[in-house]
Amino acid sequence: MTMRTSYFKNLVKRSKGASKLRAKKSGGNSRSKAPKTISFSAISFFFLKWGVVISIWCAVMFGCVVIFFAYDLPPIDKALSKFRRPTVTLLAADETTLVRVGEARGAIVRVGDLPTYLPQAITATEDRRFFDHFGIDLISIVRAMLVNFQAGRIIQGGSTITQQAAKNLFLSPERTWKRKVQEILLALWLEHNFTKNQILTIYLNRVYLGAGSYGVEAAAQKYFGRSA
Repeated sequence: MTMRTSYFKNLVKRSKGASKLRAKKSGGNSRSKAPKTISFSAISFFFLKWGVVISIWCAVMFGCVVIFFAYDLPPIDKALSKFRRPTVTLLAADETTLVRVGEARGAIVRVGDLPTYLPQAITATEDRRFFDHFGIDLISIVRAMLVNFQAGRIIQGGSTITQQAAKNLFLSPERTWKRKVQEILLALWLEHNFTKNQILTIYLNRVYLGAGSYGVEAAAQKYFGRSA
């Protein structure tokens, strides 16, 4: 009887030991299979690293684009020099004008010498944010893109007075993407080197105002027979 009791006690102990061993093994496996958590600092470092890499590549690509469009820009010192095409005027015997052929350009006038409402009218119709932007009006560009998209063709432009002055000074009137980018680069250069009144003076003396007249002085003489 005593031997049977001790046998059963040993059997119970062995079963308890085996169950504890299985529990330990199962607990260890569950801990090893637990998913790893990613810390906030690791995520921040990942986005920071790739953000810096992408920014560097974008800067390199932008620099290459600028160099590509700027390498054949016209000489600025020559473009700023005074240039006029000849005008031929045919007079009658009494010295009245019969016909005038060619471009009409008047004397150079400054913004400060003009009536205040003339520059105000020009900026109100051509570039109402002229004194606020840095040479490029992003709002006007977006508005022109929307209008042109709705119309299905180009009916409105987003060029500022500075861009038009750059085009009249340096570039040809052709409509290409390359000329547009060069126009923007030259507009930024003008804004960096000249005041707003100086840029407006350049524009007012170069803008075409119809009937072969270039500049406000030539237009005033053409239409009203008096100085601007």
